[in-house]
Amino acid sequence: MAEMPSQAGLREVEAVDPSQMLILETISGYVPGRASVGKGYEALGPNAHAPLAEVYSIRYALPNAPSGGPNVGPHIDLEVREYANAAWAKWLLTEQGYTAEETDKIIVANGIVLVRPKAPRRDISYYAWVSGTRLLIFQCYSMNPDVFLKQYLQRYPSSL
Repeated sequence: MAEMPSQAGLREVEAVDPSQMLILETISGYVPGRASVGKGYEALGPNAHAPLAEVYSIRYALPNAPSGGPNVGPHIDLEVREYANAAWAKWLLTEQGYTAEETDKIIVANGIVLVRPKAPRRDISYYAWVSGTRLLIFQCYSMNPDVFLKQYLQRYPSSL
């Protein structure tokens, strides 16, 4: 485990309107929905946690898809987590992850980490990268996320 960044003197991250952080337009026929913003943190152990982040989330799904349950169909759940500094965003990308027993982890071009669960859920893939103080996490269900990745990489280029 790499050394955890300091939490001393960190500024509080202020929320902005989700439209400033997320793409609120239809992308390749997938409609944005459930956009939200709130504070969140990663638990790092029983008595430790990462600093608070502003977490912006959205789901892209086909038109008229149910908002939950087993029949949502192909969709992407996306989070943009903004931290007080780039050190925390980068550290959480490399340290939070999944265990080797649960996933196959592959590093791909442009500083993006692809995490694909082992069977039986091969229809899910996870993509994540850091752009400055932001950690982006995509959960892709039964679909090719290339057009989404391209649009978000244009807005948030990888800083790794």
